[in-house]
Amino acid sequence: MAVKYFLAIVDDFSNLVLNYPNVTYYDYGTESDITYWDTWYYNFRLSLDPFDFGDIDSTAVNYSNTDYYHISDFYGPTLQESGRLGPTLDDYNYLYNLYMLEGYNDYEIYRQLLPYNSSNQSPGHGDWTVEAFFQQLDDPSCVEIIAIDCDFTDGADFNHLFSTYVFENIIVDAINRNTAAEDIPLFVGLNASFTSGNSSVAQAVDDIINLYSGFVIQSAPNVNSFGIPWGDYIPNVINVGAWNTDQNGYALSSNINYIDLVDIFADGYVQKSGWGDIFGTSFATPRVSAEMINFANEFLTPLIESPDYEPAENGSLSNDEITEVTNSYVDAISTDMHVLFENIDYYVGPINVMTDNITDGFPEPSSTPFSIDDFGLKIISSIESAEINNSNLFSISSISDNDSSINEISEDKLPGAFAGITAYAEDLDAGDSVSYE
Repeated sequence: MAVKYFLAIVDDFSNLVLNYPNVTYYDYGTESDITYWDTWYYNFRLSLDPFDFGDIDSTAVNYSNTDYYHISDFYGPTLQESGRLGPTLDDYNYLYNLYMLEGYNDYEIYRQLLPYNSSNQSPGHGDWTVEAFFQQLDDPSCVEIIAIDCDFTDGADFNHLFSTYVFENIIVDAINRNTAAEDIPLFVGLNASFTSGNSSVAQAVDDIINLYSGFVIQSAPNVNSFGIPWGDYIPNVINVGAWNTDQNGYALSSNINYIDLVDIFADGYVQKSGWGDIFGTSFATPRVSAEMINFANEFLTPLIESPDYEPAENGSLSNDEITEVTNSYVDAISTDMHVLFENIDYYVGPINVMTDNITDGFPEPSSTPFSIDDFGLKIISSIESAEINNSNLFSISSISDNDSSINEISEDKLPGAFAGITAYAEDLDAGDSVSYE
């Protein structure tokens, strides 16, 4: 008996994703049955050779179905039937007892199942996402990735995927293909390294969380991009930001308009030999997904595989229970951090940062070789929140002028005369006395 985790990743893949272990790949495509017609004829008044022979003059689609298919289902044009209709005769010549015009229709019927958009061999966004996932994953043998290709061009594949039962059918098919008799399959949920303001996806995402008890881990928009994180309108979505800075120290956390919706931050910088490097919240997200599986495989798997394990009766969790489970996983893999920004005189926090990204005594965000200062906030330092609670940390605000009417003090004023210049102090650990001199 062995627990096997299944994680769906919806992204733009190339065939390079098949080089990774334990990946089941689905693509959007059209199965069709097409007749190709070659209409040709003899005109014996002009020549004994045929006219217009050997080319395709018309086609007819006999059958067509567009859907998601497993990668092994695709095949190129395959001849099903061929033949010739005719002749059709016209222009009878009594002298030769021969029709001068003699026409034919040759046909070939092909069946094919082709991808909606062809995949190239250069790394796609989804390939980088899977690379980040496996860089973070401890045990590849415990998981099966369900890679679902979306090209994000005209929206046809994306809209179809999240229409009625399509996503669910893919998950069921993948689990059936990859579950041995002794396996216990557990559906982890959906890794979405993209944002979408398309409200049609909301019901499907909500079903993943509430009907199938799966996690939905979605990237927040990057500092210089747009999109609406689902956590803005769907409860219990885990939105992920980047625990990174650019080469000048500017925070690359997420689009500042949605930073309050970020539930956890992780390293979004990925390098791979032969590919180069890339950065984004898109690649912080699969690290969080992998770390959640690492946690489950370390603590949940032994319980389920224990001889004393008794499966609970099937039943859906309440919204409060889903929230409790979601929060417990995020808390288990993260550490509370406070961050000090330039021109802000106090530490901001706490925020959840994936613990694996702040090990070895290095709490600062990982620097990237890119220069993107759209966010406009430069990180000075970061510190674990627990250290703030156990140290004499304080900050002093910048000096301000709160009363311009009393800015001047004459030379002969008595000591202690009041001027309209103020500052304040904040005691971050709320345990010390603050005095002014």
